[in-house]
Amino acid sequence: MRMLWMVAASATGVASTASMANAQVFLRGQPDPIAGDVTKVGPEGITLTIGGVPKIVGWDRVREVHGEQGAAATKQLEAVADLWRARMRLERGDFTAAEPMLDALAAKERGVFGPTAAVVFEGQLRCRLKRGATLPAVWAWLDWVQARAGAIGAGSDAALGWIGGRFDAPAVVEPRTGLILGTPPIFLHDAALDAAVASDEWSRFSSADTTTAELAMLYRAAARFEAQLPPELGPVTSNNEGVRLVADIVQARVGNDQQRQVARANLKSRLEQRDIDPWMECWCRLGMGRSLLREPDSDMMRQGIIQLLHVPSRFARGSSYAAPIALAEAAVMLHELGDDQGAAALKSELMDRYQRSNAAGWARLREIKPPTDPRKQNAAKEVPASATKDATGKLPEGNGG
Repeated sequence: MRMLWMVAASATGVASTASMANAQVFLRGQPDPIAGDVTKVGPEGITLTIGGVPKIVGWDRVREVHGEQGAAATKQLEAVADLWRARMRLERGDFTAAEPMLDALAAKERGVFGPTAAVVFEGQLRCRLKRGATLPAVWAWLDWVQARAGAIGAGSDAALGWIGGRFDAPAVVEPRTGLILGTPPIFLHDAALDAAVASDEWSRFSSADTTTAELAMLYRAAARFEAQLPPELGPVTSNNEGVRLVADIVQARVGNDQQRQVARANLKSRLEQRDIDPWMECWCRLGMGRSLLREPDSDMMRQGIIQLLHVPSRFARGSSYAAPIALAEAAVMLHELGDDQGAAALKSELMDRYQRSNAAGWARLREIKPPTDPRKQNAAKEVPASATKDATGKLPEGNGG
């Protein structure tokens, strides 16, 4: 009996070794195949069992597959042949060449879960951010979130069991929350915003997972409000940290009186946390500032201006999108409050530092005229202390961001 058990164990070991030896999935840049059993080949990637754990390998990482699944894998590789090329070009900084390849692949990957689709949509996101197409970048990001079945935030890659699924490049998505680092849910009204708000692109996210659907609803509501349309703000049920932050920023701006007050309290609570990440402080101050500009009390409006000016004075390095919007809105609000000198100073700073930004072309800035008195023109080169002091009477400290 003991001998039979030993023979059975030996046979099992041989079978296991043979199975490992027969693994024929070769990754790019690696001479040896992955030691695992192929269980599925599909548009999401190639699924293997490695040490009893299923893993999905993105097609942009696969060089070739031999053996029983080789023919099916070859067809899938041919279908996404441009993906590896697009990834290589983007990682070299050639966004112009990469984007049309990624756009062609995106139509095939929408609604597909897995690392292959995630690379396609992250690539689209990077290309659109590079050329300043803000809401199209948001759509690509939402497709990316959907390709992860709403799994955004810390630890999600390990939970998904992916090999690949990302670019070898500096992050454009914050790893802990899954949010687009440079693109908070804030917009200024222009022709591009009107076109984006009317686009059918939003419709495909309504039936997505909860995280994707609610993020889409929130960004769309923020854009509709600035386009002077009803925001169509719906309920938020997700407990995801990223979704809750976006919800507070959007509700603080577009919500009713009670929603704005509650959302501002939530943002203030975040600001009071120790060791808050600079990007999150930037988003919270921006959200609070834009919310306070909506209130009828002039003191609250001025407090809103103070919050906004934290962004260009302390977080300019990491907020090339948010900082010019903060300056533009602060300048217009000072103009409305009758401080034409302060408004001209902020407008001048905006034009000096962010001349190529979309905010610099905001139509409402035309309301601000330069001072006619030469002495006032000289004074307008510096932002007046009255406009930048915070609630304690101190100027915001420049700590980078």
